[in-house]
Amino acid sequence: MQIVELEMVPLSLRPVLQRLYDMKTTQSALREGVLFSTKRNNYYYDTGTGKVIVLDDDTSYIFRVLFDPTLSAETFLISLTKVDPNAVKNLLQTIDAERLFQRPPLLSMGKEIAAGVTDTEQKVEQIILEVTEQCNFRCKYCVYSEDFSGNRDFGNRRMPTEIAFKAIDWALENSGAKLAITFYGGEPLLNFKLMKAVIERSQAKRGNKEIVYSFTSNMSLMTREIATYLAQVPNLYIMASIDGPRTVHDAYRVYANDAPTFEDSIGGLRILADAYAGSHMPVNINAVLTPPFGFEKLEQVNAYFESLDWLPATGGGSVLHYILPWITLSAAMAAQMIRMTRSTMLEVIRADYVQTAKAKGAKPMRIVMIHELRNALLPMVTVVGIILGQTLGGAIVTETIFALPGVGTYLLQGIFKYDMPVVMIGVLFIAAVIGVINLLIDILYIYIDPRLRSQIVK
Repeated sequence: MQIVELEMVPLSLRPVLQRLYDMKTTQSALREGVLFSTKRNNYYYDTGTGKVIVLDDDTSYIFRVLFDPTLSAETFLISLTKVDPNAVKNLLQTIDAERLFQRPPLLSMGKEIAAGVTDTEQKVEQIILEVTEQCNFRCKYCVYSEDFSGNRDFGNRRMPTEIAFKAIDWALENSGAKLAITFYGGEPLLNFKLMKAVIERSQAKRGNKEIVYSFTSNMSLMTREIATYLAQVPNLYIMASIDGPRTVHDAYRVYANDAPTFEDSIGGLRILADAYAGSHMPVNINAVLTPPFGFEKLEQVNAYFESLDWLPATGGGSVLHYILPWITLSAAMAAQMIRMTRSTMLEVIRADYVQTAKAKGAKPMRIVMIHELRNALLPMVTVVGIILGQTLGGAIVTETIFALPGVGTYLLQGIFKYDMPVVMIGVLFIAAVIGVINLLIDILYIYIDPRLRSQIVK
């Protein structure tokens, strides 16, 4: 159907609707995106780019029309002519700007890896090896379970070693300075032998390339032998799938015979944590929030993992976890304050009242603390407000390095996601903190300098 030929459609809108119609008929949008809603907003998750787009009412309606497979061409056209033409045009601009509905270039890999491919415009950045289709769990929310028709189910196939080696060799040859290798399943540890072989082969043939490894596991098959080996692999990132305490975890994560899995999963995580003790590589935890939803359950899950004293937390936990962040944030401020103190003290020690105190025989410590330092505090306190404002702005770097999510990280995520309420709240909070700090500094002036106090209190 050629929408551009329909007289009922405004001339300026015909090319726009034609593009949307082409997207719909090629089914690319249906395969690449997911619509979902919360109490606040409607969203579109683009699986090709990993981006989440906030939708207004018009755009949400357009997406629903676009994703409805039952609509005929005429119904599709009529439905889109009901919305604001600018909304349609803005949507297309967003699609182009954010590269929605676009998949990364894929090369066919069967028995002959990248057959006939001699040149690629883009360097390979990541290769995902589905080492096995097998899984020892039957999680009730898993997309491969019988509850989700139309998806791949659990099979018994495992990737042959020769295919994995060909894929790795091809990826190393066609990648840039850095290559990410991800092991996928099923449960990858069911084919740990192949994972180990791939790691050793890629390390032997990597040359000057940096290789990053990653995989997600339910941890039930983790042994001390496997954990010890993984701990010495460079640039290996592990995601442990554990949903929380026993009652939460076992409600959805079970074996094929419906037996609970918590003890095996948490036991495997404990083994891995012991092997990783002292390592700089993180072990992340992926917890799926299951019904009933609510902040209470989220806090319950978070509190459980924080209660595991054997689980090395990055950031949270005891006060000891905050020593290095405190030093990082305060070091620059301390350097400025020390220099400011020295400069002001050099001026104060030559003042007449200091010389008078010395002539009257005052003790050196009293001269320093009462006559010199106290009078030098005013310019120092003035600078504190400015320095603290700078510290708040730079705290996001510290939050990122030490994995201590705070206001800075929250604000930055809001900026990247175009979440204006979050941005406004973050900015207002920081502004309020700086305002309160400066108010406290003004109050301190009164207590530091008796002359100011005498002018106010009469």
